[in-house]
Amino acid sequence: MKPILVASLVAACLAAAPVALRAAEQPADKPAETQKAPKAKTRPYKGTIKAFDKTAMSFTLEGEKGDTICITSQTRVFKDGQPATTDAIVAGEQVRGFARQTAEGKWEAVSVYLGKPGARKGQTGEKGKGPEKKQGQPETK
Repeated sequence: MKPILVASLVAACLAAAPVALRAAEQPADKPAETQKAPKAKTRPYKGTIKAFDKTAMSFTLEGEKGDTICITSQTRVFKDGQPATTDAIVAGEQVRGFARQTAEGKWEAVSVYLGKPGARKGQTGEKGKGPEKKQGQPETK
């Protein structure tokens, strides 16, 4: 009976050893490296451009806040629904788009849409009407 007791005690120790070793390898708290960084803040913007600084690549919106939004090489610029360059950005132009906040607290434009909201490709410009249909096409409902 004594050899059976010793054998079962040894078997129990061997079975529990890998579990104890794995628990000792894992830290109790996650290190700061594995924790996720907070998401960058994003927001839409719209208004009229008060000024555009070509050297700083930023524009200021009219209004109480007078937000300044920077333009980067990744910023997509559109004018009247067509791709455009930063040369199209001028004072007095209506603008809307989406911006994200940098670690320094500055706002960077993700997209810049110049012109009136209704002036998109394929629209007639008349309120309430969609794109014109071609002759010979059936009406869709």
